[in-house]
Amino acid sequence: MQRLAYGTHIIVGARRLEAERLYPAETAAAARELAGMWPLGAGVRAYDVEDGGASVISLGSQGFVVLHAFPEERWLVAVAFAVGEAPVTGFVERIEQIYDLGVYDLQRSRYGVLFQHGLEAVERLLLGERFVARARMVPSVG
Repeated sequence: MQRLAYGTHIIVGARRLEAERLYPAETAAAARELAGMWPLGAGVRAYDVEDGGASVISLGSQGFVVLHAFPEERWLVAVAFAVGEAPVTGFVERIEQIYDLGVYDLQRSRYGVLFQHGLEAVERLLLGERFVARARMVPSVG
């Protein structure tokens, strides 16, 4: 079950990246580094799903960091949420550095969701979030 919470929620979407930076091992390393910069709270656990790309989540009691990497399409979607205030500027700047981002989409809101822990629930969450991330990146104008 998800709980709506007040805090800091950001989504970064980037296209035309170097595919080599989006493979599962590289995505997991980037997710670990970014999770260390974000206030996740206690009990941080990492989970991942692969399907030609990777989705990696670091999940804590007070927030999460998710990276969805699509090497074939050369897309990345990073999603982070933390209860309360979080250091958005430094976090986004580090994503820019890791992936050598030029132009990207950035969305920020004050509401997000907290997720239950547990392998089955998190895997289901990651698959659903990955579907949404892919849909977010598909061009809407031909």
